[in-house]
Amino acid sequence: MSAGDTGALTALGAREAAGRIRDGKISPVDLVEACLDRIHALDGRLSAWAYVDDDGARATASALAAEAADGRIRGWRACPRRPGPGPGPTCGRRAMPPW
Repeated sequence: MSAGDTGALTALGAREAAGRIRDGKISPVDLVEACLDRIHALDGRLSAWAYVDDDGARATASALAAEAADGRIRGWRACPRRPGPGPGPTCGRRAMPPW
């Protein structure tokens, strides 16, 4: 991955990154590697992180990539919709207006 690719990945917002992962346009592993590269490139100057679990982040990204390859998704779209009127599932979140 080039430095330009890394910058493009780290510039994505969470929603856009999730959509690209879901659509198979990027891999969770590539996104995590780009983020780790950026953290390590800047943190010496910024001191923004007390601890970065590189191995844990890579392991989680690999597991999520395997799930995505099997067609399994996570997040709010994975929550079942309850029948009837109302806001639908909150999946552990507080219901947010407008409903």
